[in-house]
This record gives sequence, C-alpha cells and structure tokens, in this order.
Amino acid sequence: MLLPLTRWFVTAAVPLHIDYWLNTPALRAMSPSTATNILDHLVHLAPSVQDATKSLSDLGFSVLPGGSHVDGLTENALIVFSDGAYIELISFVHEPSYYPPGSPERAAREQHRFAGKLDGWIDYGFLGNGALLPPDRVSDIVNARASAHGAEPIYEAEVPGGRTRPDGVRLDWAITPGRERDLYGILPFFCGDITDRALRVPSSANKIVHPVGAQGISGVRVVVDEASFDARKAQFTDIIGADAQDIAAHTVHFPLAKAVGGVVNGTLILSTPVNELEREFLQTKGSGLYEVQIRVDSGRGGSAETPFGRIKWDAA
Repeated sequence: MLLPLTRWFVTAAVPLHIDYWLNTPALRAMSPSTATNILDHLVHLAPSVQDATKSLSDLGFSVLPGGSHVDGLTENALIVFSDGAYIELISFVHEPSYYPPGSPERAAREQHRFAGKLDGWIDYGFLGNGALLPPDRVSDIVNARASAHGAEPIYEAEVPGGRTRPDGVRLDWAITPGRERDLYGILPFFCGDITDRALRVPSSANKIVHPVGAQGISGVRVVVDEASFDARKAQFTDIIGADAQDIAAHTVHFPLAKAVGGVVNGTLILSTPVNELEREFLQTKGSGLYEVQIRVDSGRGGSAETPFGRIKWDAA
C-alpha cells in the first residue's frame, strides 16, 4: 500500500530540449543527494474522494483506495505511475462547522494547510534527501543558491514526520516547508524519505496498468500573474538548480527528474495566462498549479477538463 504524506502542511508547442539542461553546470554538478528537481507527487482536492475517484476513473486512470489520515481531518485515494510519481486525491471528511466551536479539532480543521483552497490541483511535492541537519538539508541547499545572489531564503528548516504502517513497519521522512504560506501550491514543498522510499511507495504499485495508457507525469504547469513572474522564475531557478529555458514571452521551462531512475524526462512550465480560460483561473483561484501533463502510450492527444482540474495528454 502506498502511504500518503499530506498532513499539513502544457502547453507550449515548442519541443522540450533535454540537452539544454544536461549541459547546465548547476545540474551537471548535482549528486543524487543534492538533486532538487525530482517530482514526488501532486495533490488534488475535491469535495469528496468518491467524486474525484469517479471523475479520474472515467478518464481511464486506475485509482487505488486510500484511507483516512492520522489527523482524522482528511481522506484520500491514489493514482500511481510507473515513473515513481503519484497523484493524491484528497478531501476533507467534514466541514469546519461539524466540529464544536473552540475545540482542538475545529482549530485543526480551520488551520489545515488546505483550508480555504478551492477544488482542483492545489499542491505538489519534490523528493527531498531526508537530511535533518545542516549543511545537507534541502533547505540549506536551496537557500544557499538564493543567498548567493542576494535573495531571501525560500524554505524553512526541515520538519520530521512519520507514521507506523498497519503491519508495524515504521516510516520516517523530513518535510521542507516553504517560508511564505501565500506561495503554497505555487512553489513545491519537499518530502525526503529517511527510511527507504520503497516502504512508502512499493515498487509493486508502480506496475499498475491504466486503461488510458498513462505512463507517468511528463509536466506540470504553474500559472502566475505578470507582476510576480520574474520573482517566481528566480525562485524556481534556485529551487531546481538549473537555469530556465525561455520558450516565449513570460513562458519558461525547467527540467524535472523522476524518482525511478532519476533521469530528466519531465518539465515544469512557468507562465502567465495565455487565454481567457487561464485568466479566469487566475482571477478565481490565484496563482498556482494549473495543468498536469500525463504521458500516455495510446497516442491520445489534447486535454481533458474534469470538474476539479485540467489534464493535458502527452502522447508518447
């Protein structure tokens, strides 16, 4: 069983040029322990896990039943891919009004990381290295890059987390949270396994077959307003450790690697809105994760609009 981590906390038509990033000095210098561009998982919020499961199943994904989180506030289901990444479908068990006013449960529900978020793609995590002490923590690595050009730190120090599986196996990890809550869902958090990642994401889960032919996540697209574009571009450069590839005005690509094999075969796309639908998204939800690209071997192209999020099919 793949265990959830959530607790609290493309479009351009130009082809992806992997060699551009492989020849970037910062990326060439990375060792596995310092790589900060590995996509771990995406978080998708819906009114209920059942609604999200039906919506994504109808599109041809195999959805694994999950369960309730240890805080009792949320529940989930999972979509796992052969490239090691996964999607967590999450919903709140109850509205805040369900809990007695002034109770610890009410306070926890109101202060939850996802409280106030609208349904859809709401967050995403990169794979950390599990280090909890300086100078090897992800926060040290990324913040040092930012400091080198006079920028403010991007991440807080790592927070240890973990749980015990029903079979008694202990899992431990380190979460790297962003410093600015307003940037949650725009910039990624990090989750670094202290125990073996295979205990959290068993290799058997990576062999699940999706009727739509989905092989993995080939890209994520973050849409921001023009006023913040340059600041976010600079922060993503520090986070990922590689320069952006300019595609068009206010559209840049960054390289993403995968947990299985660690190869660079994905893209993070940062852009401003390019059409009315995207401008409506920005006005309604604010800057954030707008679209997820799914690599499929069925030759399927185009995109899909679910009630809760946008998917672009990337034909392999």
